Amino acid sequence: MKNQELLVKQLNALMKGDEPEVVEAAMAEIGYLPAKSNADPEQEKAKMEEAITKASADAVEAYKKQVAEVVDLCAVAETPELAGKMVVSGMTREEAQDAIMKAKADAGDNIVSTVSGGAGESVNYLIKDAESRRVK
Repeated sequence: MKNQELLVKQLNALMKGDEPEVVEAAMAEIGYLPAKSNADPEQEKAKMEEAITKASADAVEAYKKQVAEVVDLCAVAETPELAGKMVVSGMTREEAQDAIMKAKADAGDNIVSTVSGGAGESVNYLIKDAESRRVK
């Protein structure tokens, strides 16, 4: 019966919203002792700040890498005018690559080839075939 009375006392303390010390005392009477943290609050705060600083530095490095990849890709594709817009919009390397390919496809309707037509031939049959297959 005593355990029931203690349990009722503990539940009443919880429901009434008593001070934490009252609730802890009521719970201790029935044998519940919460785990106490041995951690120093200042050490915990320092660890948290260190983790935040590291995460921020990692995010900055990842962004720098992404920007460099997009700028390099635009330079190689000879489309440096697209780099700024792509960086500002947060495009990944893959997204930038797709956008460059689309921009190049939209901009050019001529096929340029360095393949000759053959010995003495004025018509390049490879180019002629490719032009006939081009989507307009």
